[in-house]
Amino acid sequence: MSLRKTIREHYSRLPWWKKAPLRVARLGVLFSVFMVASQSAQIFPGALASLISGKTENRKLPQGVESIFVDTADGETLEAWRLDVVPKCGESGANFDPKPDSSGSEKHERSTASITECTHSRKTAIVFHGNGGDVQNFFVYQQYFQRIGVRSYGFDYRGFGNSSGWPSEEGLYRDADAIVEYVKSREQLTADDLVLVGISVGTGPAAYAAAKHGVGALVLFSPFRSLLQLVKEMTFVGFLHPFLLFEFPVEQYVAALERTCLVVVHGKVDTVIPFSHGEQVAAAYQGTRASAFLPSESAGHNDILFKTATALPPILAQCDIRD
Repeated sequence: MSLRKTIREHYSRLPWWKKAPLRVARLGVLFSVFMVASQSAQIFPGALASLISGKTENRKLPQGVESIFVDTADGETLEAWRLDVVPKCGESGANFDPKPDSSGSEKHERSTASITECTHSRKTAIVFHGNGGDVQNFFVYQQYFQRIGVRSYGFDYRGFGNSSGWPSEEGLYRDADAIVEYVKSREQLTADDLVLVGISVGTGPAAYAAAKHGVGALVLFSPFRSLLQLVKEMTFVGFLHPFLLFEFPVEQYVAALERTCLVVVHGKVDTVIPFSHGEQVAAAYQGTRASAFLPSESAGHNDILFKTATALPPILAQCDIRD
């Protein structure tokens, strides 16, 4: 009789209450294997959604948006959205002079006398979106910066939206490098003119790029200290952290900043990334520029911008982000 058959017969004779722990252990092993094997799709669900739904090459763009495709050093192509600002003009004239027409409504005519007096901030924001959607889902951040007079670029990481490839930590770093260099070249800016805006998982590549390129400002919404540390603290899956393929050490990158202004924004009722992570990321800053931590008593994870929109402008002004 073979050993396998002997074990099987012995197992079949066991009472149910002795079999139960073995079945639970088997399910636990299967669960662990599944979680480790599928971690990329779990960390980047937006990329999985894009893979399933396919590319949307003919989608209607929001008003004022220019769609651009940027090549990375390792051969991927990323879609970026550029949103300009309406120039601010001097007191002697307005960019558009409202005049009533025969129907009584306002007709807008360009005032040629004041065009040369119109200016806008040289600062340009680059938005690094979260992992649950694409550039379109996070367009509200670009709209926010437009309202405070800052031009912005949003972009999709590899594998998201209309961008090619599949995301990885190293891949997102390459994407960040490509976008930063493109924006600097396109807008004829220095690194100090750039404002990198990271949201949730996007705080990883944003903090990396800020540390590498020495940009003017880094704004982090709901950051984690590192993805590895976040997983360690998770119920049920924390024990799997040694098998994690992604780190995104935000706290480490922030500690390396020298002449980059830092703003960290975090909600106290965030159930995805604990508030303490934002506190510790802000505390890690050792640079020579201004830094600020903006907590929100009522914000969770996905409503952080809406809950802090009013309080943000004076804080951003400390980093010379708005005129």
